[in-house]
Amino acid sequence: PHSFVRFALAHGLANAGRMDEARREAAAGLDAVNPLEGEPVSSMLLWERARIATTEDPDHPGLRDTWEYARLTTDQVWELRRRRVEAARDRLRIGRLRRDHERVERALLEDPLTGAANRRRIDADRAEMLTWRPGSWASVLYLDIDDFKTVNDTHGHELGDNVLRELSALLFEHTRDRDVVGRYGGDEFVILARYCAPDDARLLGERLLAAVRFHHWEDLRPGLRIRISIGVASTAAAYDELFPAADVALNEAKRAGRDRAQLTVLDGRDPQGRDAGGGDVEAAATDLSA
Repeated sequence: PHSFVRFALAHGLANAGRMDEARREAAAGLDAVNPLEGEPVSSMLLWERARIATTEDPDHPGLRDTWEYARLTTDQVWELRRRRVEAARDRLRIGRLRRDHERVERALLEDPLTGAANRRRIDADRAEMLTWRPGSWASVLYLDIDDFKTVNDTHGHELGDNVLRELSALLFEHTRDRDVVGRYGGDEFVILARYCAPDDARLLGERLLAAVRFHHWEDLRPGLRIRISIGVASTAAAYDELFPAADVALNEAKRAGRDRAQLTVLDGRDPQGRDAGGGDVEAAATDLSA
């Protein structure tokens, strides 16, 4: 029979206590190993013969050494395998913990409806900004949807939620990766643009106005029209005044007719290079509407 079958027979006979028959099968298997069967079959038969060898076997000393080597090698292989399996389990465990941590972190810092940063994240970045040394430009854009209450009252809150999601996607599309896009609540969004000078903030406001004007809102509901108003504030020093100034600029944009952006520059120069008047908000206010 096939040498591997002889190995199986020898192993089974030995386990059944029929040692003489087992030894004969192992010896016959070793003599009949086909070269095509390769080293593994020879090794298995040799190890089986060594395992069941008796002191009467003339090859007993060498066989016992072979069996001891095989046993030790097998123990080492299984120990290595155990360690590898344990290491793999540890990696899986660490991966699950990391994913759980990321989910918790997202829940703490991300708005579940829009995927934008939530107020907790925005406030943390705002506090961190106050530690900056003067000299680096930063800009904040406050924006909300014009007459959003009418949208909700006319079309329902489900469509209103879809509008907020679409608007959030537009904000992410037209801002840089390092900018923080957040939802303060309701239909009010904020963008914290680090290292963003007044000219860049002005262009960003114009891009956002155009993106909202030309977006296919009718895909959500035929005849739906969405517009936004934006308050933009820039500073290279008065970081503590940046958010309040953007809020004031947003109110000015609303009063001026909506669907527009209003830029305010604090403690610096306006987009035309004129002195902004040492923090005088009104002196640097610029209407960005087309």
